[in-house]
Amino acid sequence: MKYLLILSTLLFVPVIFGQKRGKKEKKAQTLWVETEDVILQGIISFESIPTLFVGQEYYFTIISNKKDYDLEIEHKNLAMSLDEDTKKGTGGLVFSVVPLDTGDCSIMVSVGTDKKREASLVLKTFSASTYSMPPVFISSFRSGEVIEQLPDSAQLSCKYGPEYGIFKDYPVTSWKATFGNNEFSGTGNTLSQQLIDAVNQSSTKEVLQLSVELEENRTGFKTSEAVFIVK
Repeated sequence: MKYLLILSTLLFVPVIFGQKRGKKEKKAQTLWVETEDVILQGIISFESIPTLFVGQEYYFTIISNKKDYDLEIEHKNLAMSLDEDTKKGTGGLVFSVVPLDTGDCSIMVSVGTDKKREASLVLKTFSASTYSMPPVFISSFRSGEVIEQLPDSAQLSCKYGPEYGIFKDYPVTSWKATFGNNEFSGTGNTLSQQLIDAVNQSSTKEVLQLSVELEENRTGFKTSEAVFIVK
């Protein structure tokens, strides 16, 4: 459960919180971190993912070579907190951020003394949106890809790719498929041998349409759909 967001060594953990309801006024807030004698090591460049999801928790690490300075972190449209235990180590300070609403979000990191800003180090802006439908995979084949041969006991999974910064599978409870002029269905996440044989024995290019039902999850999606090309 980890992944991507901001200042590397980006540690993104897909602990998913429920989405916040209602509009939040997007005012900037400030978080001060008194580093005291904590030895930090230097700020590393930002990394990013295209869009963050509202209600999803992300982790990132700030590393600095400023030993006698406090960090000021101004953030907008985010809930943000520090893992206090990370102040005891030398690997940097680990922060959690959760986008509160759709739209623009921002984080600005500065250093200062006595709660007076001395210098801005990094400004990061990004967008937050509601969850998109999680893609369906058949074994290693992602929705939209070309299938030449399916393995025996091919299994279904539903998950976001690593580019989304979420490492979590959403369990599949049942599935339906259309291939050629035939329909197939099953429970659980394993394709029937009849469908696997039909795909592997096909001698012409065909479209495989697939719909899966999901266990209840934080994304709000009860089903997901996929299309594969078989040749």
